[in-house]
Amino acid sequence: MTITYKFKGDGDALTGTVSGEPGQWIPIRDGKINGTKISFAVDVEYNKEMKITNDYTGLLLGNELQLSFIIEGAPEPTTFVAKRVR
Repeated sequence: MTITYKFKGDGDALTGTVSGEPGQWIPIRDGKINGTKISFAVDVEYNKEMKITNDYTGLLLGNELQLSFIIEGAPEPTTFVAKRVR
């Protein structure tokens, strides 16, 4: 499954969306930019019954964004690299 992130920076504020189920775009919240570091949260709803918050941190290195997120209640973060598509 491919996940797409669409970001927009304005000063130290970060806004955007994350792809979810087909045709679904989930807004990010609490987005912050500090130099090459970012942080934001995404509220994900499963089957309209369970809502989980994923807290992300990231580091921008050229056209790559090293991201980590912690799923609410998980013991360890998940880390991956997102690549910029132009």
